[in-house]
Amino acid sequence: GKPALQREWLDLYGGSNTLRLRERVGEAYMRAREVQNALQKRRQDSQQRLQRIDLLQYQIRELQNANLTDAGELEALQQEQQRLSHVVELQHQSYGICQALYQNDKGELAAADLLSQAEMVLRDLVEYDSQLQPILAMVEDALAQVTEAGQQIGRYGEQLESDPERLQEVEDRIADLKQICRKYGQTLREVMDYYNAIEQELAQLEDGENSLETLEKAYFEAQGKLKQVCDLLRGEREKIARGLETHLIAELQPLAMDSVRFQVQITPTSPSPMGADQIQFCLSPNPGEPIKPL
Repeated sequence: GKPALQREWLDLYGGSNTLRLRERVGEAYMRAREVQNALQKRRQDSQQRLQRIDLLQYQIRELQNANLTDAGELEALQQEQQRLSHVVELQHQSYGICQALYQNDKGELAAADLLSQAEMVLRDLVEYDSQLQPILAMVEDALAQVTEAGQQIGRYGEQLESDPERLQEVEDRIADLKQICRKYGQTLREVMDYYNAIEQELAQLEDGENSLETLEKAYFEAQGKLKQVCDLLRGEREKIARGLETHLIAELQPLAMDSVRFQVQITPTSPSPMGADQIQFCLSPNPGEPIKPL
């Protein structure tokens, strides 16, 4: 509104010193609001606070019993569950792949056998034409890789074992973790973050009385600081207002307006980031006329 605009004009007329004071008021106001909000939160109904403490203690116990240490545990268990529940198929298929690549016990040639034959022939042919050397090198590389792949898939299949007890243990743990996620977060990372947050909240609630005294002290200090800088700003504005009044009257006198009265009214108000003053420019253009807000 107009008073806010006129306050801005007055502060700009005052210059950098006034604006710096106003900035200090803004900082003090924000600090006072922060402390006031924290104090109001701390003064919540004691029964509500105790109920919240009971709830947080229950949730913390439940999450501690879940023994959450790794945000990637659920994903790892689901992969293990897939492997354990498909052991027979994995064994069968890995054996077949090993037979096809490296070691065929059905009297058929494996890929490694065929590559080995091709390698031997190419070694002879290179003697006749060196242009075949790069092809020989590729076949040698292919033979080495196929042999290594066949050996690895063979070892993989041999170490696979059916373990119904471990599978049941994994599936039970997966069910427990999914239940925890349904209650406390979409993922284990969210659940673990929630646990950390409620631990901090519980500590703050249990430290209620000491914290309340500390906040009350901080509140009164912040209010005192705010009043102090608001008073400094008001004093500065009053000084600037008198200067503006004198300056404006002096500017109007040469215009045959020497009977004009101009006044800057400063009325105390509740503190805000802009101070604790309402500014109103008032004018009386003619003798005998009451002075009125512009």
